[in-house]
Amino acid sequence: MLRFLLSMLYYVEYFLVRFLWFVLQNLPMCFSCCIAYCIATIIWLFSPKRRLKIQENLQIAYPDGIPFSIARFTHKVFVNFMYTFFEFTLSSKKFNQNNWKKYVIEEGKEIESLKEELSESKVAVLCSAHLGNFTLVGHVVCYSGVKVMTVIRELYNPLLNTFFANLLAEPGNAIVFKEEAYSMFQDAVPQGICPGVMIDQYGGRKSLYVPFMGKNAYTAASPAVLANKFGIPIYLVALMREDFFRFRFFCRKIAVETSTEDKQKDLEKTTENINKALEEIIREYPEQWFWMHRRWRD
Repeated sequence: MLRFLLSMLYYVEYFLVRFLWFVLQNLPMCFSCCIAYCIATIIWLFSPKRRLKIQENLQIAYPDGIPFSIARFTHKVFVNFMYTFFEFTLSSKKFNQNNWKKYVIEEGKEIESLKEELSESKVAVLCSAHLGNFTLVGHVVCYSGVKVMTVIRELYNPLLNTFFANLLAEPGNAIVFKEEAYSMFQDAVPQGICPGVMIDQYGGRKSLYVPFMGKNAYTAASPAVLANKFGIPIYLVALMREDFFRFRFFCRKIAVETSTEDKQKDLEKTTENINKALEEIIREYPEQWFWMHRRWRD
């Protein structure tokens, strides 16, 4: 009986989300922007714990003093996250293989440079973060002709899990869940498919404890491990918002350390290099990172 009720709850939740999704994806873009801003403001007002977590993380990243208004900054973080969600809902109708360049600015033709370098190495580890519009960065990479396999967390509702995985897979992005990601990545690399990893979340005690924004943080080792094992490069990619549904694509090549005989130190140095590149983009667009993470857990 309990299993039946839980199943019904899943279906109710699923159909509510699908209905909401249908409504949102058919809204005019300017109207979506206004609604997103209003919802973000309401959530910001009634989320004191989240605002406090943002402030705590800012104090770690800016130990000499936070260089902007806390209230205004935390509001921008909430607005950025809500813009990301609304842009994702609109993307299935407004963002595709034929028109994506209309919405994306390349900094120095970085997409073309990435494709040229991949024509030599065939495959690379692509790292990203909860930065800018992290839901669409995989779309841009896939639309540009690069094959990608991206790891995501599995949702508790299997119906919603399938729904969102299919949305992320629409541009040709192969989706794999976190529990099976590393083994799938090892199979994907020889096939010319680039592993895609979100690098900015707490990696667990078995991950690498390396500096990030001025303090050590547990960071996933998989990008460095894959790069060393297969002799492939690492790139940090991000899709930063210039305006609502208007983005700038960033791509940074990461130095892969292989110069010492200490494998652990090599992995730590490579991962530290990823964190440094990520930090540079965050400090340029600080309000577009998801500061609500418990990033610096002990």
